[in-house]
Amino acid sequence: SARIEASLVAARARGEVTYVDGAADFEGASFKAADAAAAAYLGAWGATGTLEAISRAVAKAGARFAYPVADFESLRGAFSEAALGDCVALRPGATVEDAVPT
Repeated sequence: SARIEASLVAARARGEVTYVDGAADFEGASFKAADAAAAAYLGAWGATGTLEAISRAVAKAGARFAYPVADFESLRGAFSEAALGDCVALRPGATVEDAVPT
């Protein structure tokens, strides 16, 4: 299932398919063997389950989330230009230094 998810994400990056992480289907004009395998897998199982597995693992770990910013007025992200565009998952008890490596 993770292999199917990875192939769909890679095909999306190449512009070959339209796919939302964890979705039960995808759209694309090009149906290669990998696309057919992904379609068959999603048809049988409904989704890859990868996003759900990661979400459950993060929830169980008790992660805390931080949004490091480079500018407090605009809230521009520390790693991207978007306002609050960066999110870092931290383990409980982590420090600010753990959030933004120097």
